[in-house]
Amino acid sequence: LSAPGGDPEAAAASAGASSGGAGPWMLQGCESQSSSDVLRGRWDEFQGVQEQLNEARKMVLTEGLRDVTVDVAFLVDCTGSMAPALGMVKAQLGEIVRGEGSIKARLEAQTSGISVKLRVAVVGFRDVQDSEKLEHRMRDAPHQLFTEDLDSIDQFVAQLTPRGGGDTCEDIIEVLSHVVTCKDAWEGNAKIVLLVTDAPCHGEQFHDEGVRDDRVNLGQRSEKAWMRFFSELAIPLDLSLLLCSCNPPLTERMAERVESIAVQAYDAAAAAAAAAAAAP
Repeated sequence: LSAPGGDPEAAAASAGASSGGAGPWMLQGCESQSSSDVLRGRWDEFQGVQEQLNEARKMVLTEGLRDVTVDVAFLVDCTGSMAPALGMVKAQLGEIVRGEGSIKARLEAQTSGISVKLRVAVVGFRDVQDSEKLEHRMRDAPHQLFTEDLDSIDQFVAQLTPRGGGDTCEDIIEVLSHVVTCKDAWEGNAKIVLLVTDAPCHGEQFHDEGVRDDRVNLGQRSEKAWMRFFSELAIPLDLSLLLCSCNPPLTERMAERVESIAVQAYDAAAAAAAAAAAAP
């Protein structure tokens, strides 16, 4: 984990240009196979988040930090197909940010003498044709992603309503692009994005045959947006992405394709860093 303004070359180098790994990002699917069961478990459903917290704890112990900031952004699918799961998603978000099992409580319990500041962002997203493609906590200032005011997060999450969507695929690219444009909002020592959805993004390379995709021609746009997410945000900021799928069989192809794009992005960054280091 890097402090604010972390070194992109160091992040890229840690990925390894030929290791075949995707660097410090992670992709995590829920074990449950049906939307009615998704997120029914507690913290252990988010193993990736737990791993990030462990890394933050190691950083505290090894670097002697006593003030740690954790930025967590939840990107939540609010289309109609999420209706069976959205209530449990809301409850799970509450467990992550509040109470004994929260990020703040766990990190402070694991390492005595530290103070944890938790900053949370929630952005709802839908599909291309929907009137409200994105829902922000602050409509007049959508680029102000994060807040420490958990009451305002509770109020915003409570009013998220499942509607729209049309075909099976969703406009995940719109919400990813928005997060990239908010790059300057990230300040944490640990930075995590949780993408919560039950469907893949548009583009035939992101889903199996037979999946309804009314905008299959957006595949190239999706590829470029994912690459931009990794090259402009995840790598420079040492940020971790987790996919929490409410329908793992439907999103499996997307997960595989996104992992491949991540590898390409980290390999390119590592190669660029190596070339810069070798330059006179």
